[in-house]
Amino acid sequence: MKKFSSVISFVFNPLFFGVYVFSALIFSQKNIVQKEKWILWFIALFFVTILPSIYLFHLKKKKEIRSLDIDDRKKRIVPLLLGFICFSIGFTILYLLNAPGIVLGLMFCYVSNTLIIWLITIFWKVSVHAIGVAGPFMTLYICFGQYILPLFLIVVLVGISRIILNKHTPMQVMVGTGIGLLLTPLQIHYLFL
Repeated sequence: MKKFSSVISFVFNPLFFGVYVFSALIFSQKNIVQKEKWILWFIALFFVTILPSIYLFHLKKKKEIRSLDIDDRKKRIVPLLLGFICFSIGFTILYLLNAPGIVLGLMFCYVSNTLIIWLITIFWKVSVHAIGVAGPFMTLYICFGQYILPLFLIVVLVGISRIILNKHTPMQVMVGTGIGLLLTPLQIHYLFL
């Protein structure tokens, strides 16, 4: 069971899951030419996945962290701040390029939800995996509707896998999931659609 949980945690790591979701959102847009879609996709990839990953691999190489999960709550604070900066720059560029509202909305949620995670992490450990899957899932639901509901199983599997791997308590997973499921649609609906 732990092996399966490790695979789920890796495949749906927030660093990677965001790119899957941005890909679906960007390439489903009908009013954007293909070249612009690729530009928007690369910006999302660069600021959501590539830059934060480079920093985390650097920390791992220097043995400042043991894994990309960063089990020690206190060691999460600086990487979360860097993520906030990366996502903010990505959002600014997407905004200047007049990206579609749903794409801008998701990137904004990366900015705001990461800030919330950072503030919580100063005092308590919350599941970044849970937020990083639940929030983008809600964005897919907003964009594609009920057809996405079966994918909610991913949110459940990720949460259970984090508990099985002893990375988080059930409460840390529930709070993370709740932040993603509740705050993401509120922000997107009221600010971008």
